Amino acid sequence: MVLRFCGFAATIASISFTVSLRDLDQELTELTSESGFLGLLTRSVEKAHASEKHRVELLEEAASFLGRLHSKGSNASLYMDETQKELFRNVLNMIEGSIFDSVNQSHDNTVEALARSVDPVRECDEQKDFRIDDTSGDVYQDEHHWHEYRDKHWSCRREETAAYALNDSKWGDFSHYFHNLNRMRKWEFPEPRSLHSLNDYFMNRGPAWVARYKQDQLEYKRLREIWVAARDALNAKMQQCFNNLTMMNMQYCSYQVGLRDCCIGYKRCREREVANYYKINATAHKTAASRKKIWKSGVYIIEHVKCLIGEGCLAPPTDDTHYDVEAPVLTAQTPCSISPVTAKVCTASFHPFLNLTGAYEAKQLATCEGPECPQCIEIPAVNRSKDTCTDSHANWTNAFEADCIFYDDHMRACGKSEYDGTGGFDSLRMCCACGGGDPPLR
Repeated sequence: MVLRFCGFAATIASISFTVSLRDLDQELTELTSESGFLGLLTRSVEKAHASEKHRVELLEEAASFLGRLHSKGSNASLYMDETQKELFRNVLNMIEGSIFDSVNQSHDNTVEALARSVDPVRECDEQKDFRIDDTSGDVYQDEHHWHEYRDKHWSCRREETAAYALNDSKWGDFSHYFHNLNRMRKWEFPEPRSLHSLNDYFMNRGPAWVARYKQDQLEYKRLREIWVAARDALNAKMQQCFNNLTMMNMQYCSYQVGLRDCCIGYKRCREREVANYYKINATAHKTAASRKKIWKSGVYIIEHVKCLIGEGCLAPPTDDTHYDVEAPVLTAQTPCSISPVTAKVCTASFHPFLNLTGAYEAKQLATCEGPECPQCIEIPAVNRSKDTCTDSHANWTNAFEADCIFYDDHMRACGKSEYDGTGGFDSLRMCCACGGGDPPLR
C-alpha cells in the first residue's frame, strides 16, 4: 500500500526527540523500530519508487526530519549496536541502489528522448526534399514528365508553324493560278457570238482551245492536290499539337497539385512535430527539476544517516548539474515554394510556357485558350481543421501501415486505393484531411 504524504507527515510530527540521558532508550527505539524513523524511511524508499511525485515528497519530508533531528545534536550512534546500524546501512543502499538508479535511468531516458525529439522534424524536411528533389519522388517525377510534354509541345508547334507556312504557300500558288485562269477565260469566246464568229473560232482556234483547256485542267488539279495535301498535313499537325497541349496541361495540373500538396503537407508536418518537440523539451526540464529534488533530498539523507550511525559527518554535495538537460538545436524550416505552378492553364499567365512566337502566334494561341482548351480538373478543398474534427481511424492503417497523419501531409493520396489498401482503411471516411473524421462532414 502506497504511503501517503499526509500520514507520513503526521506520524513523523508525532515523534519527539531529546538528548537527555533518561530519554536515550526512547530516542533509539523511535529511530530504529518498525514504527519509528527507520521503518518509515524504509517504507518511504520502497513505496516512493512507484511514483516520482511521492518520491520527491517523501524524501523531502525524511530529509526535513533528519535536519530537525541533527539540529538537536542527537548522538544516537553511541547507543546503537551494529545490528541497528546495519539496518540503516541497508536503507542507504536502497536509496543509492534503487532510487538513485531509477533516477539515473529516468535521466538517461529523458536525454535520449530529447535527442530523438528533432528526428521527426528532420524527417519532415527529408520527406519534402525527397518528394521534390529525388528522382523517385512523386513531385520530381511530375515535374520531369511535365517538362517532357512541354518540350514535345514546343517541338510540335515549331512543326506546326512550318505546316502553316507550307499551307499558305501552296494555297497561294493554287489561288493565284485559279484567279489568272478565270481572268483569261473570259477572252476565249469571240464577242459578239455570231454564227460566223463561232464557226471561225471552232474551225481555226477551237482545237488549240481544247488542248489549252486540258492543259489548264491538269495544272489546276496538280496545284489543288498539292494545296489539299498541305492543308490536310496542317490539320493533322494541329490535331497532334492539340493532343500534346492536352497532355502538357494535364501533366502541369498534376505537378501543380503535387507541389502544392507537398508544400502544404510540409508546413503541417513541421507545425505538428515542432509543437511536439517543444512539448518534449518542457516535460524534460520539468522532470529534470524533480530529479534534482530527489537527488538533493537523497544525498542529504545519506550524509545525515551516516553521521547518525557514526560513519562520518560530511556536508551533502550540492552540485546537481549532472541532471541538467539540453534540447538539441531545432533546424530551421527550409523553403518550399509553389511559384513554379502559380500559372493557370488556358490563360495569359500560361503563355510563357507555350513558347509561341512568329507569324502564326495568334492562330496558335487561339487553340490554347477558350472553352476548347483542356482545363485542370478542380479538386474541391475538403480538408477539415483538427480543432473541430477528430481522425477516426482508431487502430486501422493503410497500405503503408500509416494512419490519418499520413494524409495530413499527402492530401493528394485521399481516396486512392493504392494508398488506402484493401484492409478496410477508408481515408475519405476516417481522415479529417480528406473530408472524413468525427463528426461526419455530412
